[in-house]
Amino acid sequence: MEPDLNRGIISTADGILGQLLESPTVKDNIRVLLNNLDPDNSRYLVRTILWKDPEVILGLLGSLSGVANILIAALHEMSVQIPEKFSPGLLNAFIGSILRDIDSEKLNEAIENMKPVIDGLLPLVKEQWTIITNNKEGTQDGKDHA
Repeated sequence: MEPDLNRGIISTADGILGQLLESPTVKDNIRVLLNNLDPDNSRYLVRTILWKDPEVILGLLGSLSGVANILIAALHEMSVQIPEKFSPGLLNAFIGSILRDIDSEKLNEAIENMKPVIDGLLPLVKEQWTIITNNKEGTQDGKDHA
Protein backbone atom coordinates (compact mmCIF):
# COMPACT_ATOMS: atom_id res chain seq x y z
CA MET A 1 0.00 0.00 0.00
CA GLU A 2 1.36 3.42 -0.99
CA PRO A 3 1.64 6.09 1.69
CA ASP A 4 -0.81 8.96 1.44
CA LEU A 5 1.35 11.93 0.46
CA ASN A 6 -1.49 14.39 0.97
CA ARG A 7 -1.71 13.86 4.72
CA GLY A 8 -1.94 17.09 6.62
CA ILE A 9 -2.65 18.18 10.14
CA ILE A 10 -6.35 17.28 9.99
CA SER A 11 -5.61 13.77 8.75
CA THR A 12 -2.96 13.38 11.43
CA ALA A 13 -5.30 14.73 14.12
CA ASP A 14 -7.99 12.30 12.97
CA GLY A 15 -5.63 9.36 13.40
CA ILE A 16 -4.42 10.51 16.81
CA LEU A 17 -7.94 11.34 18.04
CA GLY A 18 -9.22 7.97 16.82
CA GLN A 19 -6.62 6.24 18.96
CA LEU A 20 -7.16 8.50 21.98
CA LEU A 21 -10.95 8.07 21.96
CA GLU A 22 -10.47 4.36 22.52
CA SER A 23 -9.27 5.20 26.03
CA PRO A 24 -11.93 5.67 28.74
CA THR A 25 -9.44 7.84 30.68
CA VAL A 26 -9.07 10.24 27.75
CA LYS A 27 -12.85 10.47 27.35
CA ASP A 28 -13.22 11.20 31.06
CA ASN A 29 -10.55 13.91 30.83
CA ILE A 30 -12.34 15.50 27.87
CA ARG A 31 -15.60 15.55 29.86
CA VAL A 32 -13.84 17.20 32.82
CA LEU A 33 -12.24 19.78 30.52
CA LEU A 34 -15.52 20.62 28.78
CA ASN A 35 -17.38 20.84 32.09
CA ASN A 36 -14.87 23.38 33.37
CA LEU A 37 -14.89 25.88 30.52
CA ASP A 38 -14.85 29.44 31.80
CA PRO A 39 -16.45 31.69 29.16
CA ASP A 40 -16.14 34.81 31.35
CA ASN A 41 -12.36 34.62 30.98
CA SER A 42 -12.46 34.32 27.18
CA ARG A 43 -12.22 38.13 26.90
CA TYR A 44 -8.72 37.95 28.42
CA LEU A 45 -7.67 35.26 25.98
CA VAL A 46 -8.92 37.39 23.08
CA ARG A 47 -7.00 40.42 24.37
CA THR A 48 -3.83 38.37 24.69
CA ILE A 49 -4.21 36.91 21.19
CA LEU A 50 -5.00 40.32 19.64
CA TRP A 51 -2.51 42.56 21.39
CA LYS A 52 0.38 40.54 22.83
CA ASP A 53 1.80 40.06 19.35
CA PRO A 54 -0.35 41.41 16.47
CA GLU A 55 1.71 39.37 13.99
CA VAL A 56 0.22 36.20 15.46
CA ILE A 57 -3.39 37.33 15.01
CA LEU A 58 -2.66 38.52 11.48
CA GLY A 59 -1.17 35.09 10.75
CA LEU A 60 -4.26 33.44 12.21
CA LEU A 61 -6.53 35.69 10.17
CA GLY A 62 -4.50 34.83 7.08
CA SER A 63 -5.33 31.17 7.60
CA LEU A 64 -9.08 31.75 7.87
CA SER A 65 -9.80 30.50 4.36
CA GLY A 66 -8.20 27.16 5.25
CA VAL A 67 -10.06 27.05 8.54
CA ALA A 68 -13.31 27.96 6.75
CA ASN A 69 -12.76 25.14 4.25
CA ILE A 70 -12.15 22.71 7.12
CA LEU A 71 -15.38 23.84 8.80
CA ILE A 72 -17.29 23.64 5.50
CA ALA A 73 -16.03 20.10 4.85
CA ALA A 74 -16.85 19.12 8.45
CA LEU A 75 -20.34 20.66 8.18
CA HIS A 76 -20.90 18.82 4.91
CA GLU A 77 -19.90 15.50 6.48
CA MET A 78 -22.12 16.23 9.49
CA SER A 79 -25.01 16.92 7.10
CA VAL A 80 -24.53 13.40 5.76
CA GLN A 81 -23.84 11.60 9.05
CA ILE A 82 -26.27 13.22 11.49
CA PRO A 83 -29.53 12.44 9.67
CA GLU A 84 -28.40 8.80 9.39
CA LYS A 85 -27.48 8.45 13.07
CA PHE A 86 -29.82 10.67 15.11
CA SER A 87 -33.60 10.95 15.15
CA PRO A 88 -35.23 14.38 14.73
CA GLY A 89 -36.67 14.09 18.26
CA LEU A 90 -33.28 13.47 19.80
CA LEU A 91 -31.73 16.33 17.82
CA ASN A 92 -34.55 18.68 18.81
CA ALA A 93 -34.08 17.94 22.51
CA PHE A 94 -30.31 18.24 22.23
CA ILE A 95 -30.39 21.55 20.33
CA GLY A 96 -32.97 22.88 22.79
CA SER A 97 -30.70 22.12 25.73
CA ILE A 98 -27.76 23.82 24.00
CA LEU A 99 -29.77 26.93 23.17
CA ARG A 100 -31.02 27.24 26.75
CA ASP A 101 -27.41 27.39 27.95
CA ILE A 102 -26.24 30.07 25.49
CA ASP A 103 -25.65 33.54 26.92
CA SER A 104 -28.14 35.25 24.59
CA GLU A 105 -27.61 38.69 26.16
CA LYS A 106 -23.86 38.61 25.45
CA LEU A 107 -24.47 37.14 21.99
CA ASN A 108 -26.85 39.99 21.15
CA GLU A 109 -24.31 42.54 22.42
CA ALA A 110 -21.57 40.96 20.33
CA ILE A 111 -23.76 41.05 17.23
CA GLU A 112 -24.56 44.72 17.84
CA ASN A 113 -20.87 45.53 18.42
CA MET A 114 -19.87 43.79 15.18
CA LYS A 115 -22.54 45.38 12.97
CA PRO A 116 -20.40 48.43 12.04
CA VAL A 117 -17.45 46.18 11.20
CA ILE A 118 -19.62 43.86 9.12
CA ASP A 119 -21.38 46.77 7.41
CA GLY A 120 -17.99 48.23 6.46
CA LEU A 121 -16.59 44.93 5.20
CA LEU A 122 -19.66 43.55 3.43
CA PRO A 123 -19.36 45.66 0.24
CA LEU A 124 -15.66 44.71 -0.03
CA VAL A 125 -16.41 41.03 0.55
CA LYS A 126 -19.21 41.08 -2.05
CA GLU A 127 -16.89 42.76 -4.57
CA GLN A 128 -14.09 40.25 -3.95
CA TRP A 129 -16.52 37.32 -4.04
CA THR A 130 -17.77 38.46 -7.43
CA ILE A 131 -14.21 38.70 -8.75
CA ILE A 132 -13.31 35.28 -7.35
CA THR A 133 -16.40 33.50 -8.65
CA ASN A 134 -16.00 35.11 -12.07
CA ASN A 135 -12.36 33.99 -12.18
CA LYS A 136 -13.40 30.47 -11.26
CA GLU A 137 -15.77 30.54 -14.21
CA GLY A 138 -12.76 31.28 -16.46
CA THR A 139 -13.13 35.02 -16.97
CA GLN A 140 -11.32 37.99 -15.52
CA ASP A 141 -14.27 40.34 -15.21
CA GLY A 142 -17.31 38.15 -15.73
CA LYS A 143 -17.71 39.30 -19.35
CA ASP A 144 -17.44 37.11 -22.40
CA HIS A 145 -14.37 38.22 -24.36
CA ALA A 146 -14.84 35.87 -27.29
